[in-house]
Amino acid sequence: MEVGLFGIVFYICVSFKKSVLMEQKAYKIFIIEDSDKDRELLEKSLASYNLFQVVGCLPGGSGALALIQSLHPDLLFIDVELPGLPGYEIVNKLHDVIMWDMKVVFYTAYPQYMLEAIRSAAFDFLLKPFEMKELDLIINRFVQAKIEKRRGKYRECYAWYRRGER
Repeated sequence: MEVGLFGIVFYICVSFKKSVLMEQKAYKIFIIEDSDKDRELLEKSLASYNLFQVVGCLPGGSGALALIQSLHPDLLFIDVELPGLPGYEIVNKLHDVIMWDMKVVFYTAYPQYMLEAIRSAAFDFLLKPFEMKELDLIINRFVQAKIEKRRGKYRECYAWYRRGER
């Protein structure tokens, strides 16, 4: 039985719509933080959102590129002051190898690194110690950005179909 292009387009559009409407624990997070206390606090705080799965943690930048490439996280929380290589240098190296939409949040106790975070095209900056309302803002922006991106894909798919490119 031949499905045809219409059936394929319909399936793709419905799939995008379902993924927008049914947000699940689909977002993967990777954390690079050398302080066990700060990492555990962040993990515990992120668990309260029920949308995220922490797929990996490292205490420093060693091995980060390969691990991030293999795990494909959606969101990276990274400290600036890390043993060996500073966090913003790791992020700059990631820009050359990451081919998916991964957002980066610098997680640090040093506000003076905010400019470097901006230059590294960070999604956001979370200052330690943080209050939940600060993390809420970041998480809400992140989820909204993901939903908008999916809606955009759905609109593109629908517009493609409406133009008669069947």
